[in-house]
Amino acid sequence: MRVLYLTNYHNPYRDEFFERLGWRCDLTVLFEQRADAARDASWFEGVEARSYQEVCLPKGEYGPVSPTMLKTVERGWSLVVGCYNTTRRMATIVRMRRRHAPYVVNSDGMVFETGGTLKRAARGHVLRGADAYLCAGEACVPSLQRIVGRGALVAPYPFSTLTGERARELARVDAVRDPRLVLVVGQYEDYKGLDVMLDTIPTLSDGLRFRFVGVGKKADEFRALVEARGLSDDVEVVPFLKPDDLVAEYLRAGLLVLPNRQECWGLVVNEAAACGCPVVSTWGSGAAVEFISRDYPQILVEPGSAASLALAAGEFTSRPEGEKRESSFAGRRPNTPSRRRWARMRLFGEVAADE
Repeated sequence: MRVLYLTNYHNPYRDEFFERLGWRCDLTVLFEQRADAARDASWFEGVEARSYQEVCLPKGEYGPVSPTMLKTVERGWSLVVGCYNTTRRMATIVRMRRRHAPYVVNSDGMVFETGGTLKRAARGHVLRGADAYLCAGEACVPSLQRIVGRGALVAPYPFSTLTGERARELARVDAVRDPRLVLVVGQYEDYKGLDVMLDTIPTLSDGLRFRFVGVGKKADEFRALVEARGLSDDVEVVPFLKPDDLVAEYLRAGLLVLPNRQECWGLVVNEAAACGCPVVSTWGSGAAVEFISRDYPQILVEPGSAASLALAAGEFTSRPEGEKRESSFAGRRPNTPSRRRWARMRLFGEVAADE
């Protein structure tokens, strides 16, 4: 089976999936770019395709439509799979539909129906009509079905970076946590809501320390914002950490706060859960909805609301230490779809179940 997968750039999370899929089919992955300019270059170290072929768009090929991508999808593939969140891939999906070629649309979590009427209409037009859909997390499926219809074939899949024996090993670690350390992980981009988190700090109890990790190449800009708000004594900014160092942060922190305005998934929730680190989040994260909404609805708050976020974080940090330990939900709810839903997903079940 010759499969073409369209994606944005290499990253260590998805590359492992490509390696596993490449052993099961004749896989080619088309990357829009080799790396993400917003991330530290060391994040891409060791990236090497072994079980699949890779294609990158020419460096000089800009614009909303990619001639290279359009030509590539017409080479007789058994199946084309790809996300929909760039104009290039949107144009390619429309081309696939017109040629009645088999294709699958992938959504890495929640589908947010935001934007004006025209934008929502364009999103719906692009999404409807695929042969099937992949969606990270079972709780995120309804957000996609509202657009594509409940009768569409939607296969949820587990989306995590810490799986198998590694996850079990971390779950057994007796972490020594600093109850006064609040961890925030994410790039300094509007959708991540780091500015909302800064708004909560003056209202939280004295003695808490806040460590913002993975802020990225806008670290100096974010530090200037921290200083302008008079929070330099309480806030530490770390531009980038490698995965193992980030795991150490999850094992040390007393709380992870995810202030996202709107993010389809948010892998830091998976990672924190695997390390036993409690989480307070907005429902603007697909992973938070997947992991938290059923068992811990009181710590899932309104996106963009500093007041709601501060209330949830403050309530948690003021709990007795025994209650805080009980709030760790590592391993309580694996990100695995139900057997009933898997029974409908024979097309993808064998590959996704291994992930």
